[in-house]
Amino acid sequence: MIILTKLNDPIRTIKGGFIKDLAGTENLSYKSALISICEMYRPQLPGSGQQLKAYDLGIRIQKAKDNLELSEEELQILKDFVKNSQIFFAVIIGRLNEYLEKFETKTK
Repeated sequence: MIILTKLNDPIRTIKGGFIKDLAGTENLSYKSALISICEMYRPQLPGSGQQLKAYDLGIRIQKAKDNLELSEEELQILKDFVKNSQIFFAVIIGRLNEYLEKFETKTK
């Protein structure tokens, strides 16, 4: 099992600044960005069951306080969702990918 930590930490720009949410009022956190990716996920192969996995992961992320326990398979699925997402700019996708890769390397 893998435990994602610091889900509520804000995502930073390449220059080190903070990225605001869509309303422009709060810093965008890893948790908020991952939930959005799960909510907006569209599979390349309809009927693959990936939408239900995205929904389930989104619910679990939402319910998590600041840490979330995932299986290695779930971590890989979440990484795939991030890499295939088209709802965020490159900096957010890059930061989310870096965030998730930190936990992947701890299991190897």
